[in-house]
Amino acid sequence: MFYTYVVVDMNQLRNNLVGHPSELAVTLTRNLVKVMATVSPGAKKGSTAPYSYAEFVLLERGNQQPRTLANAFLEAVRTDGAQLTSASVSRLLEHRQQLDAMYGAGGDRSGIATIHAVPEGFETMSLSEAVESIIDA
Repeated sequence: MFYTYVVVDMNQLRNNLVGHPSELAVTLTRNLVKVMATVSPGAKKGSTAPYSYAEFVLLERGNQQPRTLANAFLEAVRTDGAQLTSASVSRLLEHRQQLDAMYGAGGDRSGIATIHAVPEGFETMSLSEAVESIIDA
């Protein structure tokens, strides 16, 4: 399993792009999400199956402090081996629900793109649809 996390401050990105078209920030963010989902990290290139695409992408948008969901994996996910990724997706989403119950929703909007089944109550979509669901043009 490989977990990565990134925060994009859209207001700061727009400020950094003064003199360029305002939609450039949106284009760059769309491209960043696509690249993160489809390009293997350099350290994985020496391993087996280094060119796999992400099988789960969770996008959140909001004005609150960013949060990592890595603590969902402080305890190893254990399965019979056949459904490790699906079990990991469920664990991450359950951890997110627990944080939301404790602190309030982690974002104003979110989008989930995955090839795996998700727990009841979660809606999935294509990666493009997930990106569009959280980005204002």
